[in-house]
Amino acid sequence: MSSHPTLRDVAVAANVSKTTVSNVFSRPGIVRPEVRAIVEAVARELGYAGPNPKGRMLSSGKVNVIGVVSIGQFGISLFFKNAYQRDFLAGVAEVCEERGVGLTLVSSRPDQAEAGIRNALVDGFIFTAIEQLDFVEAAHRRLPFVVMDTDRGPGISSVRVENRDGARQAVRHLLALGHRRFVIGSALLTFRAPVFHPPSNSPRPLVTGSTAWRERLEGVAEALCEAGISINDVPLVEACGTPEEEEAFGNGAAMILDRAPEATAVIALTDSLALNVIAQAKLRGISVPRDLSVVGFDDIPEAALSDPPLTTVHQSANVNGRTAASILLDGGPPRQVSLPVTLIIRNTTAHPRERRFQVLLRS
Repeated sequence: MSSHPTLRDVAVAANVSKTTVSNVFSRPGIVRPEVRAIVEAVARELGYAGPNPKGRMLSSGKVNVIGVVSIGQFGISLFFKNAYQRDFLAGVAEVCEERGVGLTLVSSRPDQAEAGIRNALVDGFIFTAIEQLDFVEAAHRRLPFVVMDTDRGPGISSVRVENRDGARQAVRHLLALGHRRFVIGSALLTFRAPVFHPPSNSPRPLVTGSTAWRERLEGVAEALCEAGISINDVPLVEACGTPEEEEAFGNGAAMILDRAPEATAVIALTDSLALNVIAQAKLRGISVPRDLSVVGFDDIPEAALSDPPLTTVHQSANVNGRTAASILLDGGPPRQVSLPVTLIIRNTTAHPRERRFQVLLRS
């Protein structure tokens, strides 16, 4: 007998077929209990621990694992530092556990992404940003994948939410309350400083580049246009921050309040920024919503727990993750899924009132 017993050795000793031994270790439910007990006892006696995963991978061509590529330049740590990303990853993991599939995280940092995608032992990918497709082509992988937050047409599986409709709902809510003086805030995970874009007669050059942000801005523009307001006449702040900062978008939130003191409502295109606006408003003695209304987008768990609770556009990051994982694991032709969103009205929006306050300059 070899010092490294094989599946065949167990089959001979137990007087069963190699297929039966394989099923005992991979699909025990289909083997009769009495036969399974004999095979397991022989395997223990011979010291056989089960089929070699590498050999099983070579014979099947599959590793039974999917990969999720992180978003942005901050790598996989973002999954654990960002509320939306944590919930999204939990949704992916839930489906993987239900299907008996493993999950691996792949960094999207520029110095790691191409090699990570090329070398990942996975059967397919979930990409959190469309730009990551460039790395797939560079790595010459021919694996199925799903792309988040964009629709690239019938040839690519994708999952997105109705960003444009959600932004329209939020702005229409503020307009119905009587607001006409707004400031818009978007949020970028980047090392750049926040950028203030004053009103302009022409479109402003924005740092914001993702499809989701563009769609949200388009929804804002459409709703404002319905009220006879051009988005170019509304000041806009691109807040910037990193996951390592305790309040990642605090500087951008401060800029929103300091550079647009005449606004009665803040249209924040992400909850993280909206919550920072509320915190900065408290520091300046500005009451939300008495002096300033604030709306967000995403409905992260912290939104309902803020003081006051945040009015925001609800999307489920968990459902987004579950949907993407299901599409990838189901196989078949490419699918494009667009998930609806809902405006959740809480306590950060109210009718506008005339307010006068001294703009506090940041020290």
